[in-house]
Amino acid sequence: MKTAVHTRLALDGIKKNKHLYISYIAGGAIMSAITYIMHFLASDRILDSIRQGATTLGATLPLAGWIVSIFSVIFLFYTNSFIIKRRSRELGLYNVLGMDKKNIAKVMAIESIAVAVMSIGAGLIVGISLSKLAEASLLKALGEKIGFAVYIHLPAVAITGAVFMGIHLLLLINSLIRVAVSKPASLIISDRTGEKPPKGNAFIAVIGLALLVGAYVISLSIKSPLNAMMLFFVAVIMVIIATYMIFISGSVTLCRLLKKNKSYYYNPKHFVSVSSMSYRMKRNGAGLASICILCTMVLVTVVATGSLYTGLEDTVKEAFPYQISSSAFFLSYPDLTDDAREEVRNTGESLTCKDSVYYDCVASSGLIKGGDFNDDPDLSVYDSSIADKIIELTIYSLSDYNRITGKNEVLTDSQCLVWSDKEAEKFDTFTIKGEKPLEVKKQLPDFFKTTGNVLSSGVPRVYMVVNDLEEYTSELVDVENNLYDFYLFFTCGYDTVLSEKDSVDAGHNLGVKLYDIERSMRYSGLANTDVNLRHDFRTDCTELYTGIFFMGITLSIVFLIAAVLIIYYKQITEGYEDASRFSIMRKVGMTRKEIKRSINSQVLTVFFAPLVTAGIHMAFAMPIVSKLLKVMYLENTSLLIATSIGTFAVFAIFYAIVYKITSHSYYSIVSP
Repeated sequence: MKTAVHTRLALDGIKKNKHLYISYIAGGAIMSAITYIMHFLASDRILDSIRQGATTLGATLPLAGWIVSIFSVIFLFYTNSFIIKRRSRELGLYNVLGMDKKNIAKVMAIESIAVAVMSIGAGLIVGISLSKLAEASLLKALGEKIGFAVYIHLPAVAITGAVFMGIHLLLLINSLIRVAVSKPASLIISDRTGEKPPKGNAFIAVIGLALLVGAYVISLSIKSPLNAMMLFFVAVIMVIIATYMIFISGSVTLCRLLKKNKSYYYNPKHFVSVSSMSYRMKRNGAGLASICILCTMVLVTVVATGSLYTGLEDTVKEAFPYQISSSAFFLSYPDLTDDAREEVRNTGESLTCKDSVYYDCVASSGLIKGGDFNDDPDLSVYDSSIADKIIELTIYSLSDYNRITGKNEVLTDSQCLVWSDKEAEKFDTFTIKGEKPLEVKKQLPDFFKTTGNVLSSGVPRVYMVVNDLEEYTSELVDVENNLYDFYLFFTCGYDTVLSEKDSVDAGHNLGVKLYDIERSMRYSGLANTDVNLRHDFRTDCTELYTGIFFMGITLSIVFLIAAVLIIYYKQITEGYEDASRFSIMRKVGMTRKEIKRSINSQVLTVFFAPLVTAGIHMAFAMPIVSKLLKVMYLENTSLLIATSIGTFAVFAIFYAIVYKITSHSYYSIVSP
């Protein structure tokens, strides 16, 4: 056969099945466009225009592009299976009519090349067209100036083209193998072949339920963000496997139960729908499970990244209550004299403040168990058994606490006041390595604003107030004996009348003054000084959260598109499979109204199960997600809850719209 004939057959095949190929090409084009945009945004030309190259964005954005590429392989293979199943009858007829499999392979190769060119070409055109909008959105979110130059990033074009040509090549190889190993007769009837229910259905359901409960328990029981980071992906895998098991076995069980209910099954409204579901029990369950997993991914991703981005200001204020904070690290109490304190405080005299604070404190990190604090566990090696016992401990003097808060608490040398994060262990007595026992007189409901609560590890904080800080901790901060890892600080915080940007210069000037003091007192026990600015922390968080938010939105769009197309192909494929059955029912007297009611019954019976299940998955995922967000400094649980509810409500509306549109496509096929 000549190539022209192969080409004509290939193009005719695409044209005749355009309702399948248009969505398939569009899905691939959107994936290609997103991949190009992510690599475009990570180009040196853009990153160099953002604060010193924006190293966080430089790592995050390409990662999003590669994640999209990997997911595209899974997604396009899944959707391509619908097309191959639908086209198998046509290919089988070609074989029966005398075309050998070598020529069929040529037709399929030309089809694949045409689809790849259209998909990748359209994707690059869309990606290039929207790249400037994406760039402007990124720069706007970062508070940077937006330029007017428009250009095409050729390396991004090359990466996108190479990746998706490779994906389409894999799709072609998979399709050729499926056709090569199939007999012509099996190809012709493959789209009409029913399924046998899986054996051991109850056993599968029990295993799936056990895995799901196990994943939920992991999410609910984890206290430490460190453990959450380690176990999150384990829980995700467990949920994915469990969802497929439960939906597949549940689909089979549901059909059996409905058939046993004679009054329900032998009702014209339900008879055809239940029979149709029984015809494809395993595939129906697998399709619904895929939709459920994708919906869950969309919900969790949007909630997590959206909460981070919208909660930026809360995070900044929680971490840095004061615009400028300074600290001086002293080697021992004899070095921390009143003159040394006064000299450090005087560096901020030129600042006009709305609020300020200064105090002594002793800080350490370690393991607490039963109120016994151990400051030197081996934290270099991760140990999940102790992760939820690790805390950041800061000890303050009663005199500073009463002066700052205006309270008049009274303590003996054997008593203390304690404030702690809700994740931290509560204790009635406190000791350090079994020594220096203190009775916890009161658990404080709140604490005064400290100069900085930045805990990149998400480790819980414990603040303790003792009667005499020097007497209680003098041995702990004895650097010469090197017995403990406790550090003595004199700290100041300033909330000025200056704007955030103007406070930067003031902070830098303060840093210069402190450095001069550090040099002059270097041999007098002042080991180090440091200045931290809220503006700098906000800048770093803005870059980090924006990168994560862009990646989250990108992945959410990809997951959403995949879910919609799977729903669409599921409805289209099942529509063609059910058309003959509804045709027979029309011939025996079923009206169009009854057909529509039967269709609604079939779709509503199972179609909203993925949405409900995704909502349950999301609800149980929030505890572990909240722990992960603590690693990113987000402490606002109420924001996370509000974002979750709002996201699910919006998504449910969108899902209902998709159901309405796709059910109409199904109806138009089965009832022309």
